[in-house]
Amino acid sequence: MNQHDDNAAIRRELGIRIRRLRAQRGLTQETLSRLSGVHRAYIAQAEVGNRNVSSNNLIRIAYALDTTLSELCEGIDVEMQ
Repeated sequence: MNQHDDNAAIRRELGIRIRRLRAQRGLTQETLSRLSGVHRAYIAQAEVGNRNVSSNNLIRIAYALDTTLSELCEGIDVEMQ
C-alpha cells in the first residue's frame, strides 16, 4: 500500500468512527457542528473520508462527542513501509 492509499484508509476509518459515535449519541451533523464549533459541511466531508481533519478540529469533535482523542483514534494505524 502506498502513502496516498494509507492516508485515504485512515481518513475513511476516522470518518466511520465519527459518524458511528455521532449516531450512537443521537446527534445530527448540525448538532455536532454546533457543539464542536466545526462547520457542518466539514463534518459531513470528514465522515465520508473526504476531509483531512486538522488536529484542532479533531480535538473539538472528540470533545463534542464526549470522548477522548485517543479513544476516537484507537486502533487506527497503518504499517509504515
